[in-house]
Amino acid sequence: MAHRVKIDASAKAAMAGNWDPESALDRALKEREAFLEAHPRMRRYQREIDRVLDNSGPAENRLSVLCLMIEGKLQELREQLQNLYNILMPILTQS
Repeated sequence: MAHRVKIDASAKAAMAGNWDPESALDRALKEREAFLEAHPRMRRYQREIDRVLDNSGPAENRLSVLCLMIEGKLQELREQLQNLYNILMPILTQS
């Protein structure tokens, strides 16, 4: 599920020059935890992501692994939408 990121003045300043990756990571982890607190049903998906990334090898592979995971979920969504379409079309054409 998409999480909207707000880019405030301090974030823009960080991008412009003196960016501290450790504090950026700390902020991101706090935001993630707040999101999971607000949406507890997402914890299952976060555990799946963490498990897969823990086994992804070098850090360079992480983005590729995330892209593959997203692609798989999009394919599942497409299949469900196709099933819904197949159910609804006969009903809609009868009217």
